[in-house]
Amino acid sequence: MADTLQMKHAAPRTGRSLGVFAAFFAIYFLWGTTFLAIRIAVRDVPPIFAAGTRMFLAGTILLTFMAIRGAARPTLGQWRSLAIMGVSMFALDYAFLFWAEKYLSSGIAAVISATIPLLVVFFEILFRLQPFRWSAMAAVLLGFCGVSVLMIPDGRLSVPVLPALGVLVGGCGWALGTVLTKKMPLPSSKPVTAGASMAIGGLVLLALSAVLGELNPWPHITRNSALALAYPVML
Repeated sequence: MADTLQMKHAAPRTGRSLGVFAAFFAIYFLWGTTFLAIRIAVRDVPPIFAAGTRMFLAGTILLTFMAIRGAARPTLGQWRSLAIMGVSMFALDYAFLFWAEKYLSSGIAAVISATIPLLVVFFEILFRLQPFRWSAMAAVLLGFCGVSVLMIPDGRLSVPVLPALGVLVGGCGWALGTVLTKKMPLPSSKPVTAGASMAIGGLVLLALSAVLGELNPWPHITRNSALALAYPVML
């Protein structure tokens, strides 16, 4: 009997451990390697066009899949929230990120983007969604100091300043969108939310790309750039 009880308790713990491992694998490997894919893509493809293509295709594929499964369509009020998410979290963030990776290494871009959780905490305090605590603010400042140390390994700034600031500004857009949408009506289905906001962000980016003249002449997409764009789309 004791052995049976131990086995019953061990099974949930094992499942949770595997889930935690899978989550960290997704963050450190899958999410991390998308920065390298972006770096490869923007060597040949205009950055805003590349960002818009990635977001629009990924969002459309996900929305189509959920529609086939019978997921409920967003209401008008939910579409407004999704538009805010699409502009702030995808259009603003990825416009800066794709542009910056023409000049930054993928590793540095990933390190700067890792400050997004710190920015979320900052905006939550700013908008009074959580009480101000010196410990939380100290953690945010410590996190930014850690990122600065990684960017200045030999005591001097070794990365282009404007592209680095661009990634940080884009991260602010993601963090701000995350905070603002916490009290906005969203679809109950997270895949529908993700797909719709990505598709909207992608459309905004493609429109911006056209306004900036990236589509004149039409971009030449090489095999390597196509594969680099396809990789994050399928993730």
